[in-house]
Amino acid sequence: MPLALLLGFGAAFFLGFLGLRSHGIFFLMLTLAFAQLVYVLVKQGFPQVTGGDDGLPGIPRPLGLEGELPYYLVGLGLLVGVLLLYRAFLASPLGLVMDALRQNEVRLGVLGYDVRRLKLLASGVSGALAALGGVYLAGYRGFVHPHDLSWATSGLLLV
Repeated sequence: MPLALLLGFGAAFFLGFLGLRSHGIFFLMLTLAFAQLVYVLVKQGFPQVTGGDDGLPGIPRPLGLEGELPYYLVGLGLLVGVLLLYRAFLASPLGLVMDALRQNEVRLGVLGYDVRRLKLLASGVSGALAALGGVYLAGYRGFVHPHDLSWATSGLLLV
């Protein structure tokens, strides 16, 4: 799981770096285009590694989480843990700066903060959290399907 979090952080950091100059809907469209590129690469580019249309079956559940109830309780624990960390983060000085970045990034830049670095950090952390959810889902279902990476799946989260 730590490797997945690092990979998620790195991928989102890279995408954030590419889209640093775009804002709003343009960044959203860039993100969806990147998701579609990854989808096509997974589905058609490397079928011997990713399983192509069949995906990756046979992902085992972690030891001790074979039943539904233990897996649910671990998921609930992860959710509560992430929410508590998020709440503590928002109360921290960095969290207050991130909130100010959301409200007015020009003003934050005038105050001397490195807006670019803050945006990259926010992008990376969001990617790590998405990777955590993806690892949990893959362990629950026992496989990963290429459709999970399509723009339509990403769009469901935006609606």
